[in-house]
Amino acid sequence: MLAQANGGTKEGAPKDTRSANVTDEQAIAVADLAAKVEVHYGQPMDIEWAIEDGALFLLQSTTSALFWCAHRRFYQIHAPN
Repeated sequence: MLAQANGGTKEGAPKDTRSANVTDEQAIAVADLAAKVEVHYGQPMDIEWAIEDGALFLLQSTTSALFWCAHRRFYQIHAPN
């Protein structure tokens, strides 16, 4: 899926798939954002994000299903009798 300059999207793939779509600095910024969201909510969260014109945007965050499944499994294994 590709973004169009005039808005909207179209089917397709980037022309150069050999290079990263985000820079190292952007990847670090996304990781930092994820850590801040986790601290804010007190638990791991799934986040959706976007970068436009170099700016990072948090689109939404939801509870992490993987975290809760792993947490519940841990509790079932280690629950007191």
